[in-house]
Amino acid sequence: YVWSTTATTTAITVGAGSYDVTTTTSTACAGDNVPTSTVSLASGGSSGTCNVYYVQASGGCSSGATCGLEKTDPATLAYAITQAECTSSIIKLSIGIYSLTDFQLLKDYVTLEGGYNSGFTIKTSDLSGGANSTTIRRSNAADSDDANTCTAFRIQSSSDDWRIQDVRIELPGSTNITAHSNSTEVTNYGIRLFGSGSTGYNIVRCYIDAGVGSQP
Repeated sequence: YVWSTTATTTAITVGAGSYDVTTTTSTACAGDNVPTSTVSLASGGSSGTCNVYYVQASGGCSSGATCGLEKTDPATLAYAITQAECTSSIIKLSIGIYSLTDFQLLKDYVTLEGGYNSGFTIKTSDLSGGANSTTIRRSNAADSDDANTCTAFRIQSSSDDWRIQDVRIELPGSTNITAHSNSTEVTNYGIRLFGSGSTGYNIVRCYIDAGVGSQP
């Protein structure tokens, strides 16, 4: 083993940064038998909450150094999902009504957890709806890439270890949302696993009102 630090041990203790290690077989085989890999260690950042994003139902930020990273500067849902993509982050959503006109795409390692008060200091599992819950309301507009589907959360194919918790999802045709017209055949999805291959995921204490799809 030869590390970019010049160490030749099987393991090294280092700080944040990127390090290369090259291994050679005991008989010193070269060419294709000399694999190289990069080990990246993330620093702790300037805040202990660098892997937590705070989101509010309306009026959240979508830019800025502290946007979503501080309780006093909560982000929009769309911005937080983009920032948290594939980073083992937790997105904490305050209670209130979130209005979606298109699907939100979730990928690996993201946790979406609702039920927080406006200050993110108290947690509830109330799923009764409206402002009592983290309530996601999907309009009756079709998905931007498919005129026959209407989705709140789409899970990218083969995404692993994601989690959705303490969220209420309401779809067109439910009590508070206008139903689809019957001019186009549309199917509703609260949480749609797009494709196959997702593993290690959890859907916990979620209420999904599927509403009514359009008639064929």
